[in-house]
Amino acid sequence: FFRMGIVAALRSKAVGASVGVMVTASHNPPADNGIKIVDFDGGMLAPFVEPICEEIANAGSEGFHDLVVDIASRMAKQGRTGDGNGQATKFRGSVVLGCDTRESSARLTRCVERGVEAVGARVENYGLLTTPQVHHIVRMQNSAELVDLGMCRVSWASEEGFYQMLLEGLAELVETSSKPVIPPILVDCAGGVGAVQLAKIQARLQRILRTTVDIVNPADDPNTLNSNCGAEFVQKGRRAAHGLRHQDVVTRRLPEENLHELHLVSFDGDADRIVFHTWRDDSDWQLLDGDKIAALLGSFLGKELAAAGIQVGEGGLSYACVQTAYANGAATRFLTQEMKVQVAMGKTGVKYVEHVAKQYDIGVYFEANGHGTVIVQPKAFQAIQDVLSKSPTPEQQRACKRLLAFVKVVNQAVGDAISLLLAVEGVLACMDMAIDDWVRMYKDVPSRQGKILVPDRLQVKTTEDETQVTEPASLQQEISRLCAEVDCGRAFIRPSGTENAVRVYAEASTTEAANLLAFKVAQTTWKMLGGEAAAEPKGSEYNVE
Repeated sequence: FFRMGIVAALRSKAVGASVGVMVTASHNPPADNGIKIVDFDGGMLAPFVEPICEEIANAGSEGFHDLVVDIASRMAKQGRTGDGNGQATKFRGSVVLGCDTRESSARLTRCVERGVEAVGARVENYGLLTTPQVHHIVRMQNSAELVDLGMCRVSWASEEGFYQMLLEGLAELVETSSKPVIPPILVDCAGGVGAVQLAKIQARLQRILRTTVDIVNPADDPNTLNSNCGAEFVQKGRRAAHGLRHQDVVTRRLPEENLHELHLVSFDGDADRIVFHTWRDDSDWQLLDGDKIAALLGSFLGKELAAAGIQVGEGGLSYACVQTAYANGAATRFLTQEMKVQVAMGKTGVKYVEHVAKQYDIGVYFEANGHGTVIVQPKAFQAIQDVLSKSPTPEQQRACKRLLAFVKVVNQAVGDAISLLLAVEGVLACMDMAIDDWVRMYKDVPSRQGKILVPDRLQVKTTEDETQVTEPASLQQEISRLCAEVDCGRAFIRPSGTENAVRVYAEASTTEAANLLAFKVAQTTWKMLGGEAAAEPKGSEYNVE
């Protein structure tokens, strides 16, 4: 942590702008901890800096000072983009520092501070923050050009500025709606820092939405962090969090007939992921994951852009929803066929889909795990302002107001559970949708995932978006043949990034067909890659008899 403080400070000096550090292990157990470095643009650390992090972390103590001097020189040459044309700056270096609620976080934060100060940079230690708040503050500190355009304000570069931006945007968004009665909202904060920060705006949020917002799984006991709760638990396990199970909700003395109207929400431990869920009855629990959030926000933006008369596509703004190969096929079909929204594909990993989203004037990106956001470039912001400056119709004026409010309520720096809670509630109000309407927006096709241990995962090479195998070519032919035999069949494999294994994903019109397709793809892959007998895929692993 001391050494990562050094890296963050040197990166800040090299680019002549603030960077950030967040001490957190996100959705991991309470005993774990880790560190995230936020780059000067408020996004994730540039990939070309990652090898330097590994180098300095693994270096011995002998010659360490000389290594730091050398790294400082190399980082200065890398500059902001890594093109090698950077020049040394006179900027002292500034690091925005935050941490989560783990018992080890305060001590590790002091280690980061000492590292930053060891190379002469200054620290802004905010103490408890969510990861997205660190990203937001860094982005706002370094966004003079966005201030000039009117996209943000200098006062937003703080914790209170974060709340001010989101709540102002939400209030403006809700004002354009018919102000429907919003059902109670129960937020599972995973026992993490999201509970601390959400509590600070709870009363203001309730006034704007005119409903109750209750915090479930607060940060009272560090040992309960991510324990049977949180977005990771809910999305991966496909089950309600502790505190939001059917019996838990009934115990809150809510009328049984209104249970299906409740908005249930789960953050992860550092509040950079979010999923929604709801009980339709005591046995029908529905998950609204990142795919569903992307579909809701993507359809809202498409409708409002059209209502504003802003051209999208050739000759107009570029607009796309970015997905990975793991996005459910029903979500892709809903966006492309029903909403006529372009879908672009990115490699698995939020940093990859974020990179693709930034190539569009408006980019919506989400992974199924609930990590994602919306990016609105200055060109799109200016297009909205242009409509307002040219005697718009009442419909155009309302659409533009909604779009500008949405720009405020969404944390464009990174996926943000608090921001997206507000954005989703505002959008549902504007679209006059109940949560059950959102559930019925489309129905996920059944899917199955698996993993095969192989002698060498690097035998498998795929297209950049990982939807097709390029080597061995005959393997893709077999996968395509197996998919063609199944109604709504879709499958892909990809080499694991962390272990000597290949990951399998399959979809089909029924659960049984998806399980069988995944099993057949796993068997075929195992055979063609020369898998060992002990690693042969078994039907029981895929619920296939």
